[in-house]
Amino acid sequence: MDFLRIAVCEDFAPDAERLVGLIENSGIHSELECFTSGEDFLRSFSAERYDIIFMDIYLDDTKGLDVVRKVRETDENVAVAFTTKSIYHTLESYRLGALKYIEKPVEEKEVRDALELALAKRKARESITLPIDGRYRQVVIDGIFFFEIRNMNVMVHTAGGVLQVNRTMNINSIEERICSPPFYRCHHSYIVNMRYVRNLDEEFTCFIMKSGDRVHIRRELVRKMKKAREDYLFAETRKAARSAEAERLGNAATGEDE
Repeated sequence: MDFLRIAVCEDFAPDAERLVGLIENSGIHSELECFTSGEDFLRSFSAERYDIIFMDIYLDDTKGLDVVRKVRETDENVAVAFTTKSIYHTLESYRLGALKYIEKPVEEKEVRDALELALAKRKARESITLPIDGRYRQVVIDGIFFFEIRNMNVMVHTAGGVLQVNRTMNINSIEERICSPPFYRCHHSYIVNMRYVRNLDEEFTCFIMKSGDRVHIRRELVRKMKKAREDYLFAETRKAARSAEAERLGNAATGEDE
């Protein structure tokens, strides 16, 4: 059965009621939580808690864009659909990885499209099979921050916590099974996911992760890792710009910009 975990953050009651009604009548089973402020939402939020967030751009206490920036510090994967009466934040929303940018009053088709895209995204998330706690488990790849060797064991740092791989599998075997980019072997004890890198500290030869962790880099690989990070960021910026342009052209073709 199709199922989505959904959050709605909307401070104007009629807009919230309309959106919730469309979600409930979409035919997609869901677990729905509603919030009337960005602060309330962030107090409740945790990584991997939701499959999609419907976020109002203009909230009384803050901007929805700023709320999603906070979300992206710990969760790069959750789908986000912005709702607004303004068309002026489209590009900025796609830079934050927005799935949809929906103009108010929200319509059934737009909401249904967002839900179906979120459902497809969840189903399509690639996973890796790892021996953990005496059994094989599927771990979603794009939710992995980095791999680390600790006390002869491979530790998998994820949005949901740290997992320990059984010693039957080493980090070299894992490296052969994951794709680069965004994963890079930056040290004999580390494989990093560039999606979750906040900065590169050349003085201490390490990546500073969005989680606050430090991932070490072999000194002779610092220049190569710096270039890999720059290439990754450039590719992501181009992807966001293409998505925004495609959305703009699609709106123009259907007359939605008028």
